[in-house]
Amino acid sequence: MNLESIVSIVYYISGIVLLLLGIIILKENPRGRVNRITAFMLFCAATGPLLGAFYQTALEPSSRLLPLWFYNLFFVWELFFPALVLFSMTFPVESPFRKKHPRAVYALFLPHILHLFLTVLFSEPDKILSLLDTSAGTPVANVLFEYLTFLLKLVTILFGFALEVHEKFFSFTNLLYVLLAVTFLYRGYRRMPVPSLKRQVRVIILGVISAVGLYVLAVIIPTIFGLRLKLDLKYTLIILALLVGPGSIAWAIVKHRFLDVRLIVRQSLVYSISSGIIIGGYLLILRQFGNLLANILGQKVPFLEVVFLVVALLFFQPIMNKVNDLITRLFVAGRGDYRNIMERFSREVITLLDFSELVETILSTFREELQVETASVAVFTDESASGGEGVMRLYWRKESYTEATELEGDRDLCQALTEKGRPTFVEELPVKDDPSPLHRKLQELDSFLLVPLMEKGKLVGFLGLSKKVTGFRYAYEELTMLAILANQIVVAMNNATLYAESIEKQRLEEELNLARQIQMDLLPRSDPEYSNLEIVGYTNPSRRVGGDYYDYLLPGDGRLCLVVGDVTGKGVAAALMMARLQAILHSEAGRSKEVEEMVANLNRLLVQSGTQNRYVTFFFGELDTETLSFKYCNAGHNYPILIREDGTIQYLETGGLILGAFEEATYTSGQLDLKPNDLLVLYTDGITEALNMQEEEFGEKRLLETLCKLRHLHAEELKDQLISEVRSHVQDFPQYDDMTLVVLKVSGP
Repeated sequence: MNLESIVSIVYYISGIVLLLLGIIILKENPRGRVNRITAFMLFCAATGPLLGAFYQTALEPSSRLLPLWFYNLFFVWELFFPALVLFSMTFPVESPFRKKHPRAVYALFLPHILHLFLTVLFSEPDKILSLLDTSAGTPVANVLFEYLTFLLKLVTILFGFALEVHEKFFSFTNLLYVLLAVTFLYRGYRRMPVPSLKRQVRVIILGVISAVGLYVLAVIIPTIFGLRLKLDLKYTLIILALLVGPGSIAWAIVKHRFLDVRLIVRQSLVYSISSGIIIGGYLLILRQFGNLLANILGQKVPFLEVVFLVVALLFFQPIMNKVNDLITRLFVAGRGDYRNIMERFSREVITLLDFSELVETILSTFREELQVETASVAVFTDESASGGEGVMRLYWRKESYTEATELEGDRDLCQALTEKGRPTFVEELPVKDDPSPLHRKLQELDSFLLVPLMEKGKLVGFLGLSKKVTGFRYAYEELTMLAILANQIVVAMNNATLYAESIEKQRLEEELNLARQIQMDLLPRSDPEYSNLEIVGYTNPSRRVGGDYYDYLLPGDGRLCLVVGDVTGKGVAAALMMARLQAILHSEAGRSKEVEEMVANLNRLLVQSGTQNRYVTFFFGELDTETLSFKYCNAGHNYPILIREDGTIQYLETGGLILGAFEEATYTSGQLDLKPNDLLVLYTDGITEALNMQEEEFGEKRLLETLCKLRHLHAEELKDQLISEVRSHVQDFPQYDDMTLVVLKVSGP
């Protein structure tokens, strides 16, 4: 097989491939301006190798001479150069010049149309001149015709001279067009905001520069400078150009979804290429096998050739499947494959537990993969929001950063999205005369397509996408992909929300543990020790922190103050109130002379502190540790129980109203003398109201019976036994109130 045969084959293959690519692109979106211009450019490019192959394989072997103008029709393919410039002005983004002069750009074709006109009509000036014969006719007509003939000869000679000059330097025009096209493509590439579109443009730019550059080296530069390349070198450069040009466009279509060609079309293209490779290989093998048999046996054996053909056909489909799978993995199954996009996106978002990171990933992915300028996502800030009622937080990404704002939901828009339950174009949604702030913001972001985010039939948000940067429509594959990814986004958002809640809960637990430690530090670190007294305290909050309070104060002069309080409510609020009570108490205990005066001041300061709906039951007792005289004031607290040595029971009731309720409340004090072996127990209602599984309270009666039974024990032992009795009553039933206990026992003689 000689070089010219190889060139002819490459011409045919590249021309057919270019023609096929042009048909695919035009058929994909006939209304798209970029598709039409690209298809026209490819059609023009296809005419060159197809006409060249036809000349080499059909005309040249026949030795049939045709008019020169017929051969000059070959220059039709050079319309490729202005088509290339027009393409570069339109893709990937429309150039400002084309926007400003949409029709003037078609003047790019005038030099090439003129060139084609001259090369076809005035290809043979001598033949045109020979037609101008004035020998026949009347004398008057001959005179007139001589003048006309002279003018026509002059024009023809001038056109012939112009044709020689034009053919000589027209290649320079093509070179300028190539440089102009590369410049526009590069500028468009720099203006591209979407990385995936940049990959497309990069492949196209490199392919166009390489292919056209090789053609410039093979044809244009030698024509301009009058150089004569070796035929082998010239054909080699042309073959490379014809392989690189269609190859780069096919690569961009299959690998990077150039011009948004659908997946099924890209797969068909790959299947056609793989089929061509296998069939060509089979034909070559069969031919070589036939030649081998003929050389071995000395003659052709049709029977053996048929047997080999049958065996080869048995293995054709498996080999075909393997090759097709390999090419699909290498080309189609790349980042541009929607299945890979969904798999990659799902794998990525499912691992993101930070909501802000998740939003960033969603917006950047959709901007890049769908080649849109603006992507947005709106979610309700309140989980209970429904039907469009409630505040929505809208995130959007237009440049390289994400912005956010909060807007009232649009009932009509949200209800329409809920009813449709699928990706919906904005033009299909209802619009009021006075659009909502949310709708106006979507218009400002040029939102063109909205994708509802649904959970159990309820709208929790939506995605907003602008038109594509390239101006292409949203394909069915993309709408299907968006619907699937919307479900993944809802799951990922739920995961992020649950994770945030767990982190918040963990942080709150840590803060509560710290608060518990601080509260425990506010309570007495040890019980006071006296030779004639046994004193022990105990508290157990039902939660991390509680509102129960007990304390010992030592104002001096041998006095010991016993304090027990119970703030209404539970948890942190009650603990804060308890801390405030302690601070005021420690401040007032050293100033007031009388017990009732101190309690009254404490009540007034609590009321003035402005704490509403928080009250304190409070008991304050002052004991002279020498004389055992005990003065006390009970502000609405559970009555402390005094059990005398002889078993007599006395309740300490004297005092007044609870603290923090009425600023003008007055208080009185009671007084008694303690004697050896007397037992005084201060407690909060968490002891008596402790519930068991049958929701029965421990109760005051059971408390009193237990104290009478245990009163002979030391204070520490009595406290432990009493708490054990309460826990035995409660068992595993959860408690809802704090338990606090202070036991004072006077030592015997």
